[in-house]
Amino acid sequence: MLKVCKFGGSSLADANQVRKVCDIVLADAARRVVVVSAPGKRGKGDTKVTDLLIACADKALAGAPCEAELQAVIDRYAEIQRALGLPPAVTETIAADLRRRAAAPRDHAGMFRDAMKAAGEDNSARLMAAALRVRGADHRQPRDPPGR
Repeated sequence: MLKVCKFGGSSLADANQVRKVCDIVLADAARRVVVVSAPGKRGKGDTKVTDLLIACADKALAGAPCEAELQAVIDRYAEIQRALGLPPAVTETIAADLRRRAAAPRDHAGMFRDAMKAAGEDNSARLMAAALRVRGADHRQPRDPPGR
């Protein structure tokens, strides 16, 4: 039997939550497919990664700089990466992906906004794959969708 596990943003909000998700996934060999959301709020007053990505996209579409929002997203992933003891290359890959998306053409506002929002899930998958790999899990690296 193949089990698919879906974890929402609060389950990936910080390194402790990611560790719990890894424990859940690794506790049952049938849990072979893991679907993750972008990191959620760590507590009251915090901002979800998806909300930061939407704010970044909206600013970029308005012609305004969105470096603060982009850096806040990178910092969130970096914080989790460091706390999990993952190699810095994980965050470097995530940062490069986010900067590439932010610099993409904005001819189609909806497509640009969707690509920015999807970066949360895509990069959570990269982070989760690295966390599982460090714990010895056999996995496949997430792939970029066609056309990227």
